[in-house]
Amino acid sequence: MKRKEFSRREFLQTSTGLASGVAAGPLVSTFGCAPEVKKPVVRIENDNIGKTPSARLVFACSGAADVGAITDQAARQLAKSGDGKMLCSVGLGGKAEPILEITRAAATILAIDGCPLDCTKRSLAEAGFEECLHLRVTDLGMTRGETEISDANVSKVAAEARRLLQK
Repeated sequence: MKRKEFSRREFLQTSTGLASGVAAGPLVSTFGCAPEVKKPVVRIENDNIGKTPSARLVFACSGAADVGAITDQAARQLAKSGDGKMLCSVGLGGKAEPILEITRAAATILAIDGCPLDCTKRSLAEAGFEECLHLRVTDLGMTRGETEISDANVSKVAAEARRLLQK
């Protein structure tokens, strides 16, 4: 397989670099076989994530299953109504310092998982946040792979999450 080397400028002009806002050092790109690559530096521009930490944070599963989609939409509903601040669950595993910093300052952390794999709760624990409230969508009578992604189901999960956050 022939390797194509990219300069920093060429990399940033690709859809991967430009769309994600990644600034990186010299990279070598191969398709199907990745050489050792320096980790890209991610810059978060014009973001207020660290300026107003919320007392109540919500991390949600956004998995591929129907219950993951319901979980994600319920967390967005909570954020929109002001009942909690939704943060990126993937940022926990990626050790995104702004997300970790806000989470350390939170009074309440709610993990909403779609199914019994409990990926969100486990991600919080891996990042050092063992003390959190936990809600699992399948415990509310919804079945993975068989549940309609509807306003009613999203509202049911959001209502239960609100109840937990107000304890």
